[in-house]
Amino acid sequence: MNLDISSDTSLIHARLPMRAGLLILRDATPQDADAFVEYWTDSPKSYLNVLGVDTARLGDAQQIRERFLRNIPSSEPLGQSTVIYSLYLHDMLIGYTNINRYDTQENYVHLHIYRKALRKAVDQGPKAQTTGGGVGACTIGLIIAHYLKNLDVERLVMQTRTRNMLINRALDLYLPASRTCYFEKPDGLSAPGEFHVRYAYRGQHHFYQERAQVLARQKN
Repeated sequence: MNLDISSDTSLIHARLPMRAGLLILRDATPQDADAFVEYWTDSPKSYLNVLGVDTARLGDAQQIRERFLRNIPSSEPLGQSTVIYSLYLHDMLIGYTNINRYDTQENYVHLHIYRKALRKAVDQGPKAQTTGGGVGACTIGLIIAHYLKNLDVERLVMQTRTRNMLINRALDLYLPASRTCYFEKPDGLSAPGEFHVRYAYRGQHHFYQERAQVLARQKN
């Protein structure tokens, strides 16, 4: 899906110029639902297993769509327990992030990149340049900075399956895991298993924003 940036500026929360193009964090809209449903219904079981998803709880396509639509930011997103945002590179939808909020200390951040869309967006980017520190790694700093700065939270929690090497390597560019342990009831739709846990705190948003900017300028 393509984004007409000129007509959607009120929905945009953050921008990050990268060697691969302009990375944008914006409110999710109903038009973004198709890509969300396709991601969860078309991803192979082996990929979902790496993520640690409990596929029995994922639901069918209609349930997945309804989950997306009810978490779109309202006029008062601070009152929502779960909020979802869309990620664009250039004008192409490449993924989403959501936050599940329970109290000031327990606020779980989730990030998913639509791999096919990302490859297409990168292919359409500057041909003579590399993709910087990696779109996923840069996205982490962008979304954490946004959540810490704009939502009423004291602490964010990043809970990632230990076997998910890509996300853990990207997070390591910002901070090491605080602990690694088995969770019987991890956040979201994850199945029980072993997870790395990392924390980000109120007042640290400048660090994550600046770190993402540094990564965005790096050559691979």
